[in-house]
Amino acid sequence: METQYRILAVDDDAANLNIISEMLEDKYQVITAESGEEGLQKAKEVVPDLVLLDIMMPGIDGYEVCRRLRSDSQYANTKILFLSAKELVKDRLIGYDAGGDDYITKPFDDEELLAKIKVFLRLKYEEQIKSLNKIVEKGQTDAIQKISQYFSSVLYVQSTFPYCKIICRAEEQDAVLLRTTLKELEKQFDGQDLLRIHKSYLVNPIKVVSVSRKGSQDYEAVLKDNEEKTVKVPIGRKYHTSLRQLNPKWFTS
Repeated sequence: METQYRILAVDDDAANLNIISEMLEDKYQVITAESGEEGLQKAKEVVPDLVLLDIMMPGIDGYEVCRRLRSDSQYANTKILFLSAKELVKDRLIGYDAGGDDYITKPFDDEELLAKIKVFLRLKYEEQIKSLNKIVEKGQTDAIQKISQYFSSVLYVQSTFPYCKIICRAEEQDAVLLRTTLKELEKQFDGQDLLRIHKSYLVNPIKVVSVSRKGSQDYEAVLKDNEEKTVKVPIGRKYHTSLRQLNPKWFTS
């Protein structure tokens, strides 16, 4: 799996869900739901980055699912793409009015859908980075409390006393500076899987692709950001064993 973007596909046709899953599962985390009600429940459980939403479903239709998602602030950055056999312009306009970001007519072209998904996930990522910086501007306490909403964008955290630098890109673009400690951030991220791998570094494990040897005794973690670029972060010697036990597949040697 190349990224940990979460895509929720909602469609009452199991065959359509199978097609979407097979097309996307190698690149993304795909969650499926066979009704609007189930889609809303799954959205609460995973907070998807993008939703592929059918319109004509028994019970709650796609338009209403979209409206309910848009009424909840936790889905403010979630991208919603309607996939529907409805072809009329008025149907598209209803979808946009409900809060949809795009409208794709079935049967869809695989390459077009993949391209649009990539574009909208990239847009979501950019919006999350901007939101992180806006949160920091509002105040330190508020920033620490809310930053977990954007956890999937965090690559690693580096301690540079008296600050912690939150990195979301391999090239450290748009890094967020907080006047806090790694220990305090570990407490605030309780329930999230930030890993301590060094006295000065916490990493997001969903970004780890491998652990490589550096020199005769030391190791470093190889992380991949949402732009598919990699960066290496040093691993403290006392963390070698625990990391190997956590995921032996990370280690290339």
